[in-house]
Amino acid sequence: MRHYFPSLNALRFYAAISIVIGHIYGYSGQFEPNRIFGMWLEPFLMSGTDAVTLFFVLSGFLITTILLNEQIENGTINVRSFYLRRARRILPLYILATVLSFAAAPILSPLYGRHYDLLGLLSTVMLSGHIGLAFGMIGLTGHFWSIGIEEWFYATIPNLLKRWRVPIIVAAVFIARYSLILVTAPDALTERYNLSPWEDLLIFSRFDAMALGALAAWFFKKRHPVLKLIYKLESLTVVLMLILIALPVADMGGALYDTVVAIISMSLILNVSTNPHTWVKLEHPLINALGQRSYGLYMLHPIVTFILSPLFPNNVLLLVLIPLTTIATASLSYRYLEQPFLKPPLAERISNTT
Repeated sequence: MRHYFPSLNALRFYAAISIVIGHIYGYSGQFEPNRIFGMWLEPFLMSGTDAVTLFFVLSGFLITTILLNEQIENGTINVRSFYLRRARRILPLYILATVLSFAAAPILSPLYGRHYDLLGLLSTVMLSGHIGLAFGMIGLTGHFWSIGIEEWFYATIPNLLKRWRVPIIVAAVFIARYSLILVTAPDALTERYNLSPWEDLLIFSRFDAMALGALAAWFFKKRHPVLKLIYKLESLTVVLMLILIALPVADMGGALYDTVVAIISMSLILNVSTNPHTWVKLEHPLINALGQRSYGLYMLHPIVTFILSPLFPNNVLLLVLIPLTTIATASLSYRYLEQPFLKPPLAERISNTT
């Protein structure tokens, strides 16, 4: 049973472009555009922290929906087939972005001073960038940390679903994560910066957001009564999300804050995509096309930023050129690199995945 979820491509593109524009200042170094113009944009964009949380919930929702569909249709989950599908979706662009980043690092490091150590290199290659970012130096692939979190989740969720119900898995994830934080790094509950590498790793490891996405999929597939409550809270959910967007609150909290954002994101995703009476309509052919390219936008934007920034130092044009060039580059990647690995049945099956 395949199901198309409306409006999710729009959410995915919005989160991706928020990260692209937000990272212009972090990745441009001494070449960043005038900050005054950037301040005009900030109230309309999600923080990078919140955008990644939205991505995690969205990914957990879509992947778990696919797995639950397979379990209902076939009585089991073909784990090997799942891993092959994820590899074909993730690895081609991941490998290309890794090669380009490693190749560009020696050229760009005199300008930016970013480089790798052995742990950073190994963690990137092993799809575990979150470890390299917390404990090592990870250069141009620092943003790969979120891909590492997703891949670790994908590595476990199909086998877990074959053994336990989704609520049990979600409860286990929350208990494990928050027990680790409470015992070893209580500061990470409410703080995000100036922490130890171990505390940073715990902040990065937002498996609870992925688990909440899985729970949302379970609510939807089971037509759980909780859905009705979530639908009734649609207006409140939109208001809370707008507050998160408009106010710079993302830097004020740690793990607890991220979990709250994940809960709001879960409610938003369920409302815009499954609520038959939703008033939030985000479907548009152009936005859908851009949303399908969000993986490329996320993976390639630092390289584009590093290359363009020295060419237009302190120029507000960077706020336009970098997003547009990243969209063009991601479109080429999607057309000539990603799509060839997705034959029609596979493409239909994962058209709404990251």
